[in-house]
Amino acid sequence: MKLLVTTLSMALWLLSLHSGWSQTCCTGGVPITGALRINTFPAKSVQLRFTYDHNKIEDVFLDGEKRPDNHIKRSAKTAILQADYVLSEAFAISALVPYIWSKESVDQGSQSLVQETNGIGDISLV
Repeated sequence: MKLLVTTLSMALWLLSLHSGWSQTCCTGGVPITGALRINTFPAKSVQLRFTYDHNKIEDVFLDGEKRPDNHIKRSAKTAILQADYVLSEAFAISALVPYIWSKESVDQGSQSLVQETNGIGDISLV
């Protein structure tokens, strides 16, 4: 019963967080799926996992051929902290908290635009 109350309290707290804090992008969201693992630990055990991913996109392809276009460059670095709690042999709870650093630069002739941002991405509870 205590575990159920704790779990529900944590879920309500996560839902109450202000969505303006979150930030993500197409390249930063990809590592989330690679960070998920199936838990095979004994019941009532806890595990913390840290993963890091760096995506760099500088090549442009059109119809399967690389184009000589280097006007847009993107990079996203994602650090993911995952906490797992195994309830039983069949059930576990995982929380993933990604932190994302992203940078995009666009060169248009003599002008260059660079946008950089970072922050907590979409928190997942599985």
